[in-house]
Amino acid sequence: MRQRLLDRYSAFVNQRDQQLVERLKQNPDRVPFLTISTLLSYGFAISIHSFTVVLLLLGIASLTSQWAGFCSIPYGLILVGLAVVLRPRLFKPDDTMLSPADVPTLYRVVNEIAAEMKAHPIQQIGTNDDKNAYYARAGFRQQPMIVFGKPLLLNLKPQERVALIAHELAHDVNHDARRGLIIGSSHNTLVAWFQILLPDADRAGILMALARIPMRLLAQLVYWLLQLFYQLLLYQSRRAEYLADYRASTVAGTEATISLLNVFGYEDRPLDLFKRTHPSINRRMQFIESITVQPPRCVLSDSDSHQIDLEFQVLETRAQERIWGAYRQNNPRRKAAVEQQAQDE
Repeated sequence: MRQRLLDRYSAFVNQRDQQLVERLKQNPDRVPFLTISTLLSYGFAISIHSFTVVLLLLGIASLTSQWAGFCSIPYGLILVGLAVVLRPRLFKPDDTMLSPADVPTLYRVVNEIAAEMKAHPIQQIGTNDDKNAYYARAGFRQQPMIVFGKPLLLNLKPQERVALIAHELAHDVNHDARRGLIIGSSHNTLVAWFQILLPDADRAGILMALARIPMRLLAQLVYWLLQLFYQLLLYQSRRAEYLADYRASTVAGTEATISLLNVFGYEDRPLDLFKRTHPSINRRMQFIESITVQPPRCVLSDSDSHQIDLEFQVLETRAQERIWGAYRQNNPRRKAAVEQQAQDE
């Protein structure tokens, strides 16, 4: 029964995806407006934050009204404490952030492409060890940022780099709600709730064993709320990826965009309804190939591309020197050998 329902829903998602592609082919330049799924996502996100606000208001009311007698203050403190623990979470990257002094060429190239696309200037650029990249807005000020995975960025051809940068910037140009303050923060909040409630298996004791059962049940509830949120975002998530690919092709050229998608590998595996919010690579390639071939509007020169490589090489060398320096300082034998060598010289 469960498998039958999943199969039917998978067929529904695929059919809706095909309809989405056909609509985008007719008018890919149209900036998407609010849809039913977007409105439902906003409603869901606001309800998540409203729960925290209600806890805070109840806690303040308990502290000020003394409705429960001498227990009012403990109740109020508990409710206010819960509101603080469950407070909304803004996006805060845990990647390595690079300053304009670290990678000046990359900052310049990214913001030149942003100006061409009429996107907001990128305030922060980060890096990690994933074969991926993402656009986000960080902090209360919602500063635009892009994080590049070094295994991806440093192995791309110059024009493929333009396609990658343009794809990420397109999420800003297309007003992708998933990167916005309300929906983005509610997603981060649900993830934080799940991490707080997930029982720590390393902790022993009778009290912890008793607390683990309700915590696990609550964590499971938050997990299914997250899955519901992903399903509400599924349509706009897939639309955002198609539109980002299209806008990348108008900036970097159709050939470079298809070449970039090829880097991720041709795939046609079954849809994972609960984890896979992006269209498959082969379907994205078919969409780009079905649209009129676009010439590149931004071209990354070989010298700029090489300069980006050099900037990352310098950063890698500095990182290795810091690690080696820390090792020499914390290793007594190595430190003694260095001092002995200095005396001999």
